[in-house]
Amino acid sequence: MNARGAFLVLVASGSRAGTGDLYVVNAASGAARPLARGVDRLERPQWSPDGTHVLVTGLRHGSRDVLSYPTGGGPPLDLTPTRHRREFGARWSPGGLSVAFLAQRGLSDRDLYVVPVTGGRPRLVVRHADGLAWSPSGRLIAFDPGLLYPVSDLSLLAVPASGGRPRTLGTGGSGQRIEWGQRWRFLYTSTGALLPHPTYFWTPRKEQKLGLVADPQFLRDGTVAFGRGRTISFLYPRGVRRSVDLPDHADSLAWSPDGRYLAFVSTSTGTVYVARGGGGGLRLLPLNLDTSHLRIFGWQPHR
Repeated sequence: MNARGAFLVLVASGSRAGTGDLYVVNAASGAARPLARGVDRLERPQWSPDGTHVLVTGLRHGSRDVLSYPTGGGPPLDLTPTRHRREFGARWSPGGLSVAFLAQRGLSDRDLYVVPVTGGRPRLVVRHADGLAWSPSGRLIAFDPGLLYPVSDLSLLAVPASGGRPRTLGTGGSGQRIEWGQRWRFLYTSTGALLPHPTYFWTPRKEQKLGLVADPQFLRDGTVAFGRGRTISFLYPRGVRRSVDLPDHADSLAWSPDGRYLAFVSTSTGTVYVARGGGGGLRLLPLNLDTSHLRIFGWQPHR
């Protein structure tokens, strides 16, 4: 099996509560290279579209800031150099020129900002947001209205990235984790006080409840892929659904950009495997890391 590229692995830190150390792992050899220390474990590290940088949330100067690390090594760029404020939820724009993020204001209120990838003064886009995703064109940003947003119904909203009046997207619910696919298709994990939080797949024609799934995402051809227990499921653009079984349960998965390969963490042993996208050709990666608290966060985009 000739898996190429690299993916991100976040290992819990024993000395810093709520943080971990981020590594770039070679998908072919399993060689791990440290990239960032003290990363917020509740956040999802994000590759830049060209695969040259990674966004993380980390502790800097007494606050949680959005940091951009060059994958070739070197110090990070602090995109939100504020003090005593928390920024998080950062997402690259599709063109890789801007970063959208949320800034904490009060105990339960957040605002959505955009900042150039080279740094500078962040620009307020909309207040009272919770969760975000760029449109494939980069012109709009979807967001979940926060608790203080002046709406009576729960639905995802979209606002021009340059700022303006938000409008309803038409989805039947709201979500803190949002993925915006081609042709106005969305994946979102519902929010609310009641646990657990299921994931939904919404299209202009219908909405499907996927349930409690692991790492739902759009593959490059528009296929929706997600895990549940020992099963990987695929929803193809034409509506066909297929499932394959893994040899063990997995709750942390990452697909290569072309969907041909899958990396996942075994829940019983903490070990990392690489397999073909259809589940075959399983291979254990010889990672020299503490695998007891480990998660995978995405495969490097093609450069």
